[in-house]
Amino acid sequence: MADITLKRKWKWPSREAASIFFENWKSFSSWDRESLACWMQGAIVPDETDADAVVLACHPTVEASIYCGGRLWLSEEEQAKTKCPTTFHSGSTTKMYRQEIFEDIASCHPEIFKTHAPMVGRSHLMVLEDPEGCAKAIVADLETLGCFNAAAKL
Repeated sequence: MADITLKRKWKWPSREAASIFFENWKSFSSWDRESLACWMQGAIVPDETDADAVVLACHPTVEASIYCGGRLWLSEEEQAKTKCPTTFHSGSTTKMYRQEIFEDIASCHPEIFKTHAPMVGRSHLMVLEDPEGCAKAIVADLETLGCFNAAAKL
């Protein structure tokens, strides 16, 4: 992932040029269009050295550094310290999430952890690709919690 990220274009002559780039770039074709528009509002910023140009707010070298470190790994003891229900969601196309690792964690502590089948055709950016589907999955998780099943008390 780091090598792909480092090759990413990061500067455009105008905001319009950047918007056209992202709206037509294959890597962003799976994104919900409203999510993409909102992302571009914060992700594309004026270039400090060129009044007309824009750049990515997060330079590719900074983003690539995220992919160069080790993955989060919790020991059995650390997993057991988790006290609240925790659910794992993923996308079927992601290279950043290994379903079997989280299934192992959930099998060791089923009272705490639960895994869900990956969202088909979604990546690690599933919230940006399918905000409605992710919201429904989160609501379904919340509905399994006892505090959301009881009548509200004032």
